[in-house]
Amino acid sequence: MKKKVLIVGPTPPPYNGMSVVTKNILNSKAFNDEFEVLHLDTADRRSVENIGNLDIINIFLALKHFFEFVWILLLKNPEIIYIPISQNFLGYLRDSLFLIPAKIFRKKIIVHLHGGYFKYFYENTIFLNKILIKYTLSTIEKAIVLGECLREHFKPFINENKIFVVPNGVEDKYGNNIIDKDSFDVLFLSNLNHEKGVFRFLDLAKDIIGTHPNIRFICAGEWQSVDDNKKAVEFCRTYFLERNIIFTGRVSGKTKDELILKSSIFCMPTQYKFEGQPLVILEAMSAGLPIIAMDKGCIKETVVDKENGYIFNIFEQEKMRLKILSLYENKDLYSRFSKNSKDIFYNKFTKKIFIKNLINVMRGV
Repeated sequence: MKKKVLIVGPTPPPYNGMSVVTKNILNSKAFNDEFEVLHLDTADRRSVENIGNLDIINIFLALKHFFEFVWILLLKNPEIIYIPISQNFLGYLRDSLFLIPAKIFRKKIIVHLHGGYFKYFYENTIFLNKILIKYTLSTIEKAIVLGECLREHFKPFINENKIFVVPNGVEDKYGNNIIDKDSFDVLFLSNLNHEKGVFRFLDLAKDIIGTHPNIRFICAGEWQSVDDNKKAVEFCRTYFLERNIIFTGRVSGKTKDELILKSSIFCMPTQYKFEGQPLVILEAMSAGLPIIAMDKGCIKETVVDKENGYIFNIFEQEKMRLKILSLYENKDLYSRFSKNSKDIFYNKFTKKIFIKNLINVMRGV
């Protein structure tokens, strides 16, 4: 008889790493063949800006989801509870509305950390919240992290043999498709804000366009601030960059897939403190793009430095510029990095591999 697994998590929209992963699990034939799957959808259908905020709608949703959760425990009696956990105060309070009843009902709890900030959140939160975190995590069955370097986030709470690494995985949308690229485009695809690195990307573009006007820089995503949008437009006007820097707005579906496939390099100079393993990097690798990225979360375990891309710290802007130009000027180097991106993706980061690894973790419960 199949074990009943309750998946607690949001589905898109809005689209973010956690909602996409939840959707991939629920839609997986292999996962549904292995388990009897139940789902509590915790989505807030408003924009991603509302995630983690304290307002009347979020309070209502938290209470609604709590009562739905308890009802599922009583009516359906799942054996395993899978909960992606938050890395901020309000988010974890919401998570505790699931963790505490699951603990009381003596369910097997698996928590999944989709970022790389939990340890720092715990160290800097208030004393009472530290007690809550210790209490809710003290009897969990297993904890899942995205990379080996993120194991440390759970070591203060559970035995190390209960911590499992399951890297993200995305669908292979491109196969062996290769297209002729009309231009050399460096792509930034994310929410457009300071933490995700959009202004560092624009500075990089300015430094390169001055000597290499044939290179284009594509910014794809929604601005999170009207002021930041105005600042970026003014920046491009001031340095006469309008022809070489293109803002596409939010992209999704086939438009997004085609944009990635037509690009030459994917660049993500993120400083986002909650960063884990961005799905968009995996999507870019599946299209054969070399990756330029910052060392955040477990990106350094995703991109192999000097093999399919380059990893930098925040002080290495000039090195980043030189490495992008080396890929532009050296076709053999570019081809090798492009091939390596695809190979690494197929060996480690497909959706099929992700689901297989997740099933293996849950089988052991």
